[in-house]
Amino acid sequence: MNKILYKRFEDCIPVKGYQRSLLCDLTRGRHHFLPNDLANILQKNIIRKEEYTQLEYAEDYFDFLIENEFIFKTTEQELGLYPPMSLEWDYASKISNAVLEIGQEKTYDISKVLDQVMNLGCRFFTIIFDYATDIDELAEIAEKFEYSSVYTVEFICKYNYVFFRDNLNVYRLEAGLMSDYFINRDKLSKKDILKIEKQFDKANKETEAFTIADAPEELHSICLVVTRDCNLRCRYCYAYEDAFNNQKMSFNMAKKAIDFLLNNSPDVENYGVVFFGGEPLLEFDLMKRVVAYCKKEIIEKKGKGVGYALTTNGTLLNDEIAAFFKKEQFNVQISMDGVKSEHDKNRVFPDGKGSYECTLKSLHFLKKHQVPFMIHSTFTPNIDFFEAVSELESLKISYGYGLSIDVKDASKEITSFEKIDIEHLRNGYQKIVDLYYDKLKNDEKVYCQNIMNTLVKVKDRVGKEYGCTAGDTMISVLPDGEILSCQNFQKMNEYYEGNIENFNLDHVKIKAHHVDDSETCNECWIKYLCGGGCFYEKCLENKSVFKPSKSKCEVLKIQTEYFLKLYVRLEEENLIDKLEESFDTHYELFI
Repeated sequence: MNKILYKRFEDCIPVKGYQRSLLCDLTRGRHHFLPNDLANILQKNIIRKEEYTQLEYAEDYFDFLIENEFIFKTTEQELGLYPPMSLEWDYASKISNAVLEIGQEKTYDISKVLDQVMNLGCRFFTIIFDYATDIDELAEIAEKFEYSSVYTVEFICKYNYVFFRDNLNVYRLEAGLMSDYFINRDKLSKKDILKIEKQFDKANKETEAFTIADAPEELHSICLVVTRDCNLRCRYCYAYEDAFNNQKMSFNMAKKAIDFLLNNSPDVENYGVVFFGGEPLLEFDLMKRVVAYCKKEIIEKKGKGVGYALTTNGTLLNDEIAAFFKKEQFNVQISMDGVKSEHDKNRVFPDGKGSYECTLKSLHFLKKHQVPFMIHSTFTPNIDFFEAVSELESLKISYGYGLSIDVKDASKEITSFEKIDIEHLRNGYQKIVDLYYDKLKNDEKVYCQNIMNTLVKVKDRVGKEYGCTAGDTMISVLPDGEILSCQNFQKMNEYYEGNIENFNLDHVKIKAHHVDDSETCNECWIKYLCGGGCFYEKCLENKSVFKPSKSKCEVLKIQTEYFLKLYVRLEEENLIDKLEESFDTHYELFI
């Protein structure tokens, strides 16, 4: 009678640790934790029953290992059917990775050290400077790898710049001391600490307070949600389930909304009207009537100005519509994600077909009629940020991007940033700022408004004390006349403000608040670059306008960190004054 044996799959390797062990499946790239005494048994490729019966839990573990294909049952007679698999790993180089630490008082020739290590076939280098180096020294070392077989070189340097949150100033300190001040302060002498703090004080005193870019003013714009219907079914949309709602705004209601704006803000010289949805181009005829009404009531009767803006998925655009936009001086925002595969996965028609090519075609109509427009992309946690930015830059059209909003349980895997790989995100942003640096250095246009807004704010020291001024400078009106401080609150009835028929502006519940009013934001180092974020998203996730999304804050801080690193790099190479001419100008939208 053949005895039942257990055999471990050749590519499943036990790795013993101090307190517990791992069983690693090399083919599937997975692992499972094991007790050390069970790992001792599994070190053998063939396990007999008498070897594990002393472990009371072994039977249960073996059932689990069989089910997950770490081991399998066999017999003595069948063992010959499973020849051993070679696990030998061969690498052409003597070493694969090297870490080189460089001190300021180095007594060796770096070139010779690098040559010797590269002769050993090393492919990956990390070079650590224990002092504040400069861009010229980095460039000199980088040149040594230019024609080598090295795959990657990582430089780790000490910073000698500090960003002052309260006046948006990037200040260069005496090289070498700043990192010690923040990292190894306990090792510094009192004299060195006092020296650094004097530099801080001097920097702050020499810098005037920043300019405020977005202080709330009186109501000057109105957003008309002309329909809650949409011809797409975008998987990450906050109004996805609402896309089947065919509620449309009547012309009479649109007139009441315009009249409400004019009656409540009689002293405004230039008004703004934004068309929103759903997909607003489903109601193009209504839009034309609203524009005609605004001409009559605002331009002809009052002798004042009016501007129009629109957010659209672009799939319904044609020559007639684009010509109308040009004639009436519309600013248009097209929703389009950078990577075609991601766009077509998330931005789909009701039949599931992707909309990328259709949206791309709409850009042709806008260009043909010279309509000012920009692209807005939604970045989900699954998208490759660098790939998306590269694709968008290749279009040579101004664009901005925002992070997807986690709005429903069904979309968490698509929209939630709670489990994003931070290291992967950092690597992506490093590639992004390298791309922007190369373009700026080569006098090429950069089309991303996110990076422009950060760099120019820091350069000109223009601060942002409010995340948004909706509810103050603009209100939104739904098809049935219900008023919202922001159009994104469409599906949150608890935040409806009232009805256009009898609403008093003094009763707006959700409106702009100063970033310092939030205890969380008040201590944040990027608060005057961020302004506190979107209060719709804060209400959605935390039921409070004062509590931001923790995961989104983390992403934004990382983004700002890398954008500031780019700023310092441009400062070092005297390229900072080229910012405005190197960025593609765009038309300011009301939304």
